[in-house]
Amino acid sequence: MNHENRTDFTEVFNGDYWQGALIQQLLAEHEIQSFLRNALMGSLEPFAVVAGGANPVSIVVPTDNYESARSLIKEYNEATPEDEQP
Repeated sequence: MNHENRTDFTEVFNGDYWQGALIQQLLAEHEIQSFLRNALMGSLEPFAVVAGGANPVSIVVPTDNYESARSLIKEYNEATPEDEQP
C-alpha cells in the first residue's frame, strides 16, 4: 500500500450541525477542503455521537490548511453586523 499521497487531517471546529454547515461553506468559499464528521448522526441523534449530546459535529481540514482555517473561523466568530459591507 502506497502512502505517498496520504493527507493528514486536523480538527478545526466542533459544535452544532448548523454552525458546522455554515463554517464548512465559509471554508469552501476560501478553497479550503473540509469534511463534516458525524453530520447525519450529529443532527438526528447527538446523544448517540457524544455523551450528553454537546457539540456532536466536527470539521476536519488537511493539516496543511489548519492555520488558514482557524484564522477564518476566528474572524467569522468575532465578526459583528457592522463589519459587513453593503
